[in-house]
Amino acid sequence: MFFAGRRDREASRERGRMLRQGTLALAIVAGTAAGGAALETGEADRASPSARPAPGRIETAKVLEALARGRRVVFVDAREPAEYREGHIPGAINLPLRRAHAAPLPPPLRGADLVVPYCLKDFRGYEVAKALVRRGVANVRVMQPSGLKGWRSLGLPVARGPAPGSLAPAGLAQRREGP
Repeated sequence: MFFAGRRDREASRERGRMLRQGTLALAIVAGTAAGGAALETGEADRASPSARPAPGRIETAKVLEALARGRRVVFVDAREPAEYREGHIPGAINLPLRRAHAAPLPPPLRGADLVVPYCLKDFRGYEVAKALVRRGVANVRVMQPSGLKGWRSLGLPVARGPAPGSLAPAGLAQRREGP
């Protein structure tokens, strides 16, 4: 009887070990399939953090070089419309961070040689850059030195007022276009 009890306990442990291994294997397969499907369907936000693409960085001098070569560079100001009107990189479109994940993508972003989101120091610029990359926009880079402050520190021009390509709230757009 002593031996039978021991064999039963060993058999029970073996079944438990096999059940845990099977469960782990199933979890790995299911997790891999879910992560792969998320990436294929553009739902990378639900995948692991390492599966999420990150935007690259680019020196302002390289951005200016691309402009000088006639490349299509699109600056995206990630600040709120009021901040944008106070001063922005000339030709920049306004896509506030709070709208970057859901707003329709502005047409200039499609086919651009370089997309450069920015804000004052680049926290919001980097977050908008990540959102654009997740949404499938190509060639997204964050400028160094960072943001509008970095741009100004190099003595580069700054424009004021709204821009035709900005994604300002409807009320502001109506006031801007009114008599």
